[in-house]
Amino acid sequence: MFGKIGLLALACLSYGVYSATFGNLAYSKKSRHADNYYSDATAPELHRRECNNLYNKGSSRISCTSLNNPESEKTDVFLWGDSFASAMVPGLTEMAELHKFNFEYSILAGCAAVLGMQRTDTNINCAKAHERTAKHLDETSPPIVLLTSSYAHNVGEGLLRPTSVERVVDNSNFTNEFALTIKHTIDRLRANGATVLILTEPPRHRVDPVIDKMKSIMVGRGTLVKPTTLAEHKARVDVIYSIFDQSGIDLRLDYSDFFCGTGQCITEADGRSLYKDRSHISNYASVILAKKLVADMQSHGYLNQANIYKRVISSTD
Repeated sequence: MFGKIGLLALACLSYGVYSATFGNLAYSKKSRHADNYYSDATAPELHRRECNNLYNKGSSRISCTSLNNPESEKTDVFLWGDSFASAMVPGLTEMAELHKFNFEYSILAGCAAVLGMQRTDTNINCAKAHERTAKHLDETSPPIVLLTSSYAHNVGEGLLRPTSVERVVDNSNFTNEFALTIKHTIDRLRANGATVLILTEPPRHRVDPVIDKMKSIMVGRGTLVKPTTLAEHKARVDVIYSIFDQSGIDLRLDYSDFFCGTGQCITEADGRSLYKDRSHISNYASVILAKKLVADMQSHGYLNQANIYKRVISSTD
């Protein structure tokens, strides 16, 4: 009897040791995978802090520049927006170096790039900071201005209000006021000879897809939360971005087909995250979108070396 009990105890002990050893190894491997995925997905955006338009903190900095054009130090492409624009900086910086154009950007997190609007949930004076950027653009006249911000989210959540000047113009409803300020912004940029482009914001998800992915790695199955659909994304953005279409924008760049080509919006590609949280794209996605964006600008004739150098020569005559 003792022999059977002893053998049973030994078997239980052996199983416990096996489970503790190999179970912990398996858990450790999953944990490292999750940690690596998280670190890659949430890698800091390039120059995020240094290049914020710190108007509210008394900074004299308006923008940062990546100089790559061997013929001139004049800006070729100017990016203007909030943290969504900041998320595009890594990719556009890489493309600027590759295609030899000068890239300048003015970022103010929390402040959508539109004149005459103030965000309601911040003490940052967005309107005054953006007016300062607009004056900088008046003085420098870059040939291409690219706008991108969380316009649909800001409008949908009621986070924007017109300044008193714009409110006097049209107080009928917010959409009309927003359309007026967008038209005013685009008209001012185009008055300086700029080609004005807008990049539609990416799909916004119900939960942070990076956290969701890490949870799925640990439990050993697919993502736990159903991602956003193309229909849901378009319902959020189409009405707002149609205002830009009607306001004289030269080109709207929309890459919903990349994110939601099958109708279900993806959150990763080739095993790498396309997001750093529920709405901001990762550096990896930034490079993918920047390649598409530059190719589209080139195909429309907005960005090519002949046009860049022609402008440089005429400016020195």
